[in-house]
Amino acid sequence: MVNIYILVAAIAFAERAILSSVGYHFDLESWWIVSGIVQAGDSVYANTHRYNYGPCWGYILAVLRWLSQQTGPDTIERFHLFVSSFLSLFDIGIAIILGRRFGLIAYVFFLLNPIGIMLTGYRSHMDNVAILFGLAAWEIFAYRALSIKTILLSGILLGLSLSTKHILIAFLVWLPFLRRPVLKNTLPAIAISCVAGGLFLLSFTPWLFDPASLQGIRKHVIEYSSTEGFSIIFALKTFTTDYLGLSSLSGVPLRTIFIVLLSAAGPLVAIFTKAWQRAFYIYLLAVFALSSGTADQYLAVPLATVAISLNTPWAWLFTAIGTIGILLGGENILPTFGALASQLPFFAAAQLCLLVLWYRMLRRPTTRIKA
Repeated sequence: MVNIYILVAAIAFAERAILSSVGYHFDLESWWIVSGIVQAGDSVYANTHRYNYGPCWGYILAVLRWLSQQTGPDTIERFHLFVSSFLSLFDIGIAIILGRRFGLIAYVFFLLNPIGIMLTGYRSHMDNVAILFGLAAWEIFAYRALSIKTILLSGILLGLSLSTKHILIAFLVWLPFLRRPVLKNTLPAIAISCVAGGLFLLSFTPWLFDPASLQGIRKHVIEYSSTEGFSIIFALKTFTTDYLGLSSLSGVPLRTIFIVLLSAAGPLVAIFTKAWQRAFYIYLLAVFALSSGTADQYLAVPLATVAISLNTPWAWLFTAIGTIGILLGGENILPTFGALASQLPFFAAAQLCLLVLWYRMLRRPTTRIKA
C-alpha cells in the first residue's frame, strides 16, 4: 500500500514538472520580478504592483530563485521548474492529510486531478501553500485537545497561511462558531484567530517606517480587488438591480458582497452542519462558490473538498467543467481558444456545482472514502 502512495506522488510530481517546461504565465513573470527584488534587499511593496500578498511567499520565491541560480543559468524557465517543484511538494502534503483522513481514493484523486496538475505545473500559483498551512492548523484545532501549546501551534500555522496568501482571512471569523461544544471552545478559538491575525499583521513590521512600502501595502494588499466579473454574485446583483429595481444595491462593490457573505456563512455552517469537522472543507467551497469573480487559478482552492466528495456527481462535474474551462481559457496550454472560453460561463457553472455540494455537505454526514 505504501508503494501505491509513493508511485502516485512520483507520477503527480513528474506531470507537474513536465508542464512547467511548456511555458509560463503572467503570474510566473510576477514571481520572477518579486524574487529579484527580495534578493536585492529592496521592498517588494514599494517596487512593484505585481505582489498582493503577505511577505512569506516573497521570501520563498527569493530562496527558490537562489537555488535555481546554483544549478545553472539564471533563466525564468529554470526558475519555473523550481517553483513548480516546490508547489508540487505542497500538493503532496495536502494529499497525505486527505489520505490519512479519508483514504487512498481521495489521495489519488487530489494528486491526479487535471485541475491541480495544470494549475501547479503551468500557472504555479501558491494557493496550495496557504491551504496546506491552514489544513494543518485545522487538523490540530479539530482533532486535538485545545491546550496552550495546540492553540499557539494552530494559530502560528494559520498565521503562516495568511502571510502566504490570505485565502483564510474570513475563516478567522468562522472559528469561534465551529468546534463543539461551542461555548466551551469559543475562547480558545478566538485566541487562535488572534494569534493568526496578529502574526499576519506583524509580518509587515519591517516596512512600517517606509512610506512608499506602506502605500504599496495599502494599495496592493489591503485594497487589492482580484478578478471581478461574471459569477453567481454578479448575476444575482444584476438581477436584483436590473429586473427587481433594487437600485440601492447598484453602488455596492461585488467584493464587499463577497466578503459579507463569506464571513456570515460561518455561523450558518455551525448551525446546520452535522459534522463540524468538515467546516474547513466547506469554507474552501465557499471561497470559490461565493467569489465575486472567477478565474482559473481560483479552481485550486476547493480541490481538497472535491477530493473527499467523490460519492457525489457534483465533484466529478466540477472537475470536468473546470478542466475544460482551463484548457479553453486562453492563458494556459491551448491559448488559441481564448475567445471561445471568454464567451462561455465555465467557471460560474463550476460555482453552481460547488453550491450544490456545499448544501449536501451541510445536510449529510461525511462518508469515509475507502480504497
